[in-house]
Amino acid sequence: MILNTNFLFIQAGVVGGYIARWYSPIGMGGIGQYMWGFALAVYMSGVGMPQAVTIALLDFVVRYAALLFVFVVFVMWKGVKTSFPAVAGLYNRTELAEKLVPT
Repeated sequence: MILNTNFLFIQAGVVGGYIARWYSPIGMGGIGQYMWGFALAVYMSGVGMPQAVTIALLDFVVRYAALLFVFVVFVMWKGVKTSFPAVAGLYNRTELAEKLVPT
C-alpha cells in the first residue's frame, strides 16, 4: 500500500480527530474517538478507508512515540527524586484516601 496523501487531508484528519474526542468522550482519553474521527475525516477527503485507517494508526504511533521520547529525555536530563514503589505505597494507603475523599 502506497500512502501518498496531501498534507491538507492529514490536517483535516487531526481536526476531525480532536472534534470527535471533544464531542463524544466515551473511552479513557478519547483515543478511540480520536482515531475514528481522524480516519473518517481523511476518508471524507477522498482517501480510501484502508489508507485512512492506516494513516490514523501511523499518526497515533508517531505522536505517542514522540511523547515517549521527550518524556525519557526529560527524565534522563532532570532526574526523578522518587521511585515507583514509593508512589504505589502512597496510593495504596487507605487512611490517606479516606482523608482526601469526603464521604
